Amino acid sequence: MSPSPSPSSCLLRTPVEVLAQIASYLPTTEYCALRRSCKHVEAALFHPFATEFFKRRQFMLTEFSLEALIDISKSRLAPSVEYVTLSTDKPRWDVFRNNLFRHQRLDEYEQALHLNRFSEEYDSHTALITSGRDYEMLLEGLTGLPNLQAIGVRDFHSMGRYRDGGHTKWRPYGSTTFQKQTSIPTESDTSLYRYHAGFGISHTSSPSEEAEMVYLKRVLTTLLRVLGAMASATPISRFEVILRRLALNDHSFSMSPALQSAIFPALGHLKALFLDLCTMAPATKIENEQHSIQSSYQYHLLQLLTNATSLEHLRLNCKNPQSPLAVAELFSWLARPAADQHPSLDSQVYPGLPLLPPSRDFPNLQTVEIGFAFIEPQALIGLCTKLKSSLRAINLHKINLCASTNQQTDKVNLWTRLLHQLSGLDLALNSIVLEEVGQGLAMYNLVPVKFHGQKKMRWSGKATAYGLKDLIDALEIEWPTEAPMDHRDLDEYDEDEDEDDEDDADIDDDAMGGMADDAEAEEDA
Repeated sequence: MSPSPSPSSCLLRTPVEVLAQIASYLPTTEYCALRRSCKHVEAALFHPFATEFFKRRQFMLTEFSLEALIDISKSRLAPSVEYVTLSTDKPRWDVFRNNLFRHQRLDEYEQALHLNRFSEEYDSHTALITSGRDYEMLLEGLTGLPNLQAIGVRDFHSMGRYRDGGHTKWRPYGSTTFQKQTSIPTESDTSLYRYHAGFGISHTSSPSEEAEMVYLKRVLTTLLRVLGAMASATPISRFEVILRRLALNDHSFSMSPALQSAIFPALGHLKALFLDLCTMAPATKIENEQHSIQSSYQYHLLQLLTNATSLEHLRLNCKNPQSPLAVAELFSWLARPAADQHPSLDSQVYPGLPLLPPSRDFPNLQTVEIGFAFIEPQALIGLCTKLKSSLRAINLHKINLCASTNQQTDKVNLWTRLLHQLSGLDLALNSIVLEEVGQGLAMYNLVPVKFHGQKKMRWSGKATAYGLKDLIDALEIEWPTEAPMDHRDLDEYDEDEDEDDEDDADIDDDAMGGMADDAEAEEDA
């Protein structure tokens, strides 16, 4: 009787496809144990392992996390990395104070160890970002990734880590280890909706909330500096800021002239730009075309956009609450023909005041996504008219068309009117997505729109006119039976004056995770 084959010999004879299928059902720790069983299995599973855990990676501004990025960039896994996200996670004293109950369950010795470890990490993080070492380490790590295509910023942990249960999240490298050693999470509990519960930063923010916005700007600026430094050798084509708790106000994009000269040239290499915006911010005073002084609520953002001339994909989410003036300024600028140039500095009446940056043609812009905005229909018409030759896809997510009080009373269907006007532009679209849209007067009396009873309708094809007709035929709007709110007092409110006084679906991260070796892969498990 012949001896039974050993487990190792069975693995050697197992086809690679079968091994990969078996491994797909294993949690991370068991998957890594399987990879370590023998060299044959490790070699067979290397490509799927690298794709799952390294194609998209997430880090944070701590030495432990950035050192892992540098190690990965020097390993055989470096060619697998295509997308790197910088998280806003960090050691936070406010979170430490809010989670003291976690330490009460430990004995005195463990409490002392956790407190000391937290203090060490906090001091290390502070030294890292104040010395500029964070920029140096990030640049060193990213320049060693030959196939890097996209970088971005996130302030949340993504669901979808299927190996370890449906509720397990992808976290930035080092986050899980930090929490094990200190009992404290690295993410913040500060939310945009609490932060901007009133009309701006000076009305409602606490010191900790202001610090969150300042740190978000720090992360953004650091990543933009890296983008600029990499432009000559390995230019990045995608820059994505996807936020759920916070958002970028206009002053998040404010830069010194030295930073502008280092960053703005690199923006011309971008093919895709995703931004989550908060339009409640202090105004910047500018001189307009009529040579009068005007408030601009998007001046610094427009400085960035005017340099991103090669964009093919633009996503702008305007988070609530939002300033109608700022939203209108942003989309009217995007829709403005590039020929409408502003006066030169030589003809200025008010020297020292900036001019609004000139709009661009954006000749390559094929996909436009707009989310959460209260926007006038004419702004969308103007934008589509300007981009007619290049535009191929429109995605409108949770946006509301702004209606006047009279239109609300007269029950004017703004969406039907908009789609009819779009059909007259002879667009060459191949995709239109409308999801959870509505209409109303700012945030009041919103009327939802559905399509055959569904909140979302997607059309794809080549006959744009027929696609728009299908959308019109499917469109349903249920008008409220009660009389609309009296907005006479709201109409008298001068938002411009108030703000002058104050000077106020994404590429999902669900595929991110993994470490430089098996032990690192288990760190996030």
